[in-house]
Amino acid sequence: MIPTKEELIHLHVKNRISLAKLAKQYGLSRWKMHNLSHDIYKISSPYRVKNWIDKDEVKRLYISGVSALEIAKKFNVSLHPIYWIIKKAGITRTISIALKDKTIWKGRKHKWETRQKISKARMGKYTGMHNPNWKGGIKHTSQYKRLGFEYSTWRREIKHRDRKCLECNTVEKLVAHHIVPVRNIKDLFLLTDMNNGITLCKKCHKKTIYREEKYEIFYRALLAKAVKTGKP
Repeated sequence: MIPTKEELIHLHVKNRISLAKLAKQYGLSRWKMHNLSHDIYKISSPYRVKNWIDKDEVKRLYISGVSALEIAKKFNVSLHPIYWIIKKAGITRTISIALKDKTIWKGRKHKWETRQKISKARMGKYTGMHNPNWKGGIKHTSQYKRLGFEYSTWRREIKHRDRKCLECNTVEKLVAHHIVPVRNIKDLFLLTDMNNGITLCKKCHKKTIYREEKYEIFYRALLAKAVKTGKP
């Protein structure tokens, strides 16, 4: 069954039914329906909206002061074809004028005095315990201690003790891993405790990120086995 031109205009252009759905409805192939619509009936696709929008009406409305958004709502289209018609007509967009005028530009820079007032008003509101990421100061203290000499010594001694990755036995790209993660440490002694460290390669260490609790028992068993056999 082949649809008439009037039927295609009613269904495809006015009701916005795609050619694929119409081809299925009439029992035709997509290629046949496309050829019938565009080559035989010469029907412009409704999805190429700039082909059927009244360009003169768009220009008249825009010049008279109607915004592009209101014009798009009137024609029931997106803003893109409206801007395309305005650009092709050589009309200066009002948004460009707004960007050039610093007084009405939303992204304008504040004066130096205003920035100083904003800085003083915000000072101290988002630091320490007032910060939404505050966790009691433990992580801050731990990070400070990890930068010291004790942490560097602990990391070196852990790798010297194990000599290899205790999980996959490789000897390349070794790192010292905290069995109890740093974010959960409340006693700072655990940061440099030899029993809280195990040597892993970078590949094995990567999979433990933010999942340290899942591997804690496994790594303690590996370390106990290595100590028992005397291999570390």
